[in-house]
Amino acid sequence: MHRGNLRTLGPYFVAFLSGDVAVQIQGIAVAWHVFTLHHRPFDLGLVGLTLFLPAVLLVLVTGLYADRHDRRAIVIGGAAAETLATLAFLAPAMKGVTTLWPYLTTLLALGTGRAFAAPAERGLLIALVREADYMRVTAAYSATRAIRSAGRPWAARSSPWGRRWRSGRRPGSCCSASPG
Repeated sequence: MHRGNLRTLGPYFVAFLSGDVAVQIQGIAVAWHVFTLHHRPFDLGLVGLTLFLPAVLLVLVTGLYADRHDRRAIVIGGAAAETLATLAFLAPAMKGVTTLWPYLTTLLALGTGRAFAAPAERGLLIALVREADYMRVTAAYSATRAIRSAGRPWAARSSPWGRRWRSGRRPGSCCSASPG
């Protein structure tokens, strides 16, 4: 892979930080939908477990796979698997299916795609920069992610949805506040 200069890293940072935000938005949407099916917090725990379990069970396999194969291809394959799993999640949602297992099955596929892509994504940066620039670029990337994480509570408080949430007027059917 070509080791470019620091100006070529802009698209890399934008892509992966946008991906982080997209994963968080998707997580909220999935959790909200699953909770509205039966209003059981236990179902949310199953969602979290289903998304996390592939990473735990496949940790040795995915790291080894990322070390021995083209990381770009793994990241692209992981993104494709995540996209297909997301579309598969939409199918039962659009049909109004209320049983949990179809959603958990697609989330297991989504978690597996993420489990394979994550080690390859983390190892991709070193292939993009010169060895002398690696520490500085890693620090900049980590600082950017920290700023994004620190800005999340501010964004929630300052958004119209955050103001409604604090005032007791919660949007959506699963969390509507009682009048009075």
